[in-house]
Amino acid sequence: MRVPITWLREYVDLPSDVQAIADRLAMLGFPVDEIFARPAISGVVVGTITAIAKHPNADRLQVCTIDVGAQQPLTIATAATNVAAGQVIPVATIGAQLPHMKIEPRKMRGIDSEGMLCSADELGLPAEWFEDGIMQLDASAPIGADVVALFGLADDVLEVEVTSNRVDAMSMIGLARELAASYGVPLRLPSFENPGQPGDQLPAPSVTIETPDCERFVAQGFTGVTVAPAPAWMRIRLALAGQRPINNLVDVSNYVMLETAQPLHFYDAGAIADLHLFVRDARAGEKLVTLDDAEHELTPQALVIADAGGPLGLAGLMGGKSSEVRAQTHAIVLESANFAGVRIRRMSMQLGFRSEASSRHEKTLAPALADVGAARAAQLLLALGARAGAPHSFGTPLASNPSIALAPRDVERILGLRLDADRIASHLAAIGCSVHIEGGTLHVIPPAWRRDITIAADLVEEVARMEGYENIEPIVPS
Repeated sequence: MRVPITWLREYVDLPSDVQAIADRLAMLGFPVDEIFARPAISGVVVGTITAIAKHPNADRLQVCTIDVGAQQPLTIATAATNVAAGQVIPVATIGAQLPHMKIEPRKMRGIDSEGMLCSADELGLPAEWFEDGIMQLDASAPIGADVVALFGLADDVLEVEVTSNRVDAMSMIGLARELAASYGVPLRLPSFENPGQPGDQLPAPSVTIETPDCERFVAQGFTGVTVAPAPAWMRIRLALAGQRPINNLVDVSNYVMLETAQPLHFYDAGAIADLHLFVRDARAGEKLVTLDDAEHELTPQALVIADAGGPLGLAGLMGGKSSEVRAQTHAIVLESANFAGVRIRRMSMQLGFRSEASSRHEKTLAPALADVGAARAAQLLLALGARAGAPHSFGTPLASNPSIALAPRDVERILGLRLDADRIASHLAAIGCSVHIEGGTLHVIPPAWRRDITIAADLVEEVARMEGYENIEPIVPS
């Protein structure tokens, strides 16, 4: 999993030493396979094109007047064809350092050019994932702001290995939570309140769950959707994390998955018969064309999301072409669901492909994450101008994890560390547990996002991670 350190820093204060962060993650049980160093970039600022004219001496060049927040505008000649007055773009000023060059004053066919307009490649981003030519920024970007600082282009990216029992940590918030607990610093989380409200003109989807392999399903309708490129900050952040930006809806879905670990799926609301979804076993002989244009003949081993007319998608794996969000789509239905990992894994193996979503679903996500994912998606979609209906939850109601009793002597017996009850409690509270001490025994309720903590020995392992394995004295058994 690719983890931009810039993204982690949004939730937790971290040291400047990247290797120290990587070492801390390794000690917490998340080894870092590689550190991808970002190229050194400086002198690139946000600018807006105030005027544009053809070059008097070159048919293929244009001369742009650029406001970068300085006393005088810049004059920059460019061969790019995707520039127009009013655009907000990244501008490399004289002296700027880019991955492959340093910007010097130069004449372009008799015109003094005072910098360069930047493409994605010149910012160290995959050129094929962004628009051809000059990169387009958002109209709200502050003119004159440093582009590297604004979009977090300086921090390195980590390739982190996450064990199969810690699907909650297949997310930026999950890893930030671990680091915050280990460093003993506050964790800054976004709101998980869903802003959706009921309304007569908003889709109100319903869901019938016909299988025990779906524990919880949150469905939510949205209108006023316009399919367009996502904001630059989101596209850049996704690219740094190894995800290709597609459009605002796909990018919101991927962003929430990387942030919270909860995969999402969007349906064109007009493609769902009666706005009623069914979670069921596939029927022998049913066929589905998935979003990658592949046709699959299904068996009852497959778990599908369907309407009255047939399957609309493979649960937890990939959506179907018939309900795909298209350019003309203006109303959508959000799916944020929890599926049995074994079922998704077997279906994926039978059909011969996996997805980013299935890599998380096959490890069985905590039911509470379905509500978290829907809430974050609703917040982001509202920021893009959509209207959100009320979320509708189906399946098993949310409940706290069972309480686990832990005696301090068990920690000493297993780890060889003598820790008092208060210190043990502080370690467990740091990872999100609710802890009550009574008669010297700790009564611990694991956090909703941790399905892997079920017995006292699991709690002892958490104490060891927070105390630091390096602080456990090695003793040769007698």
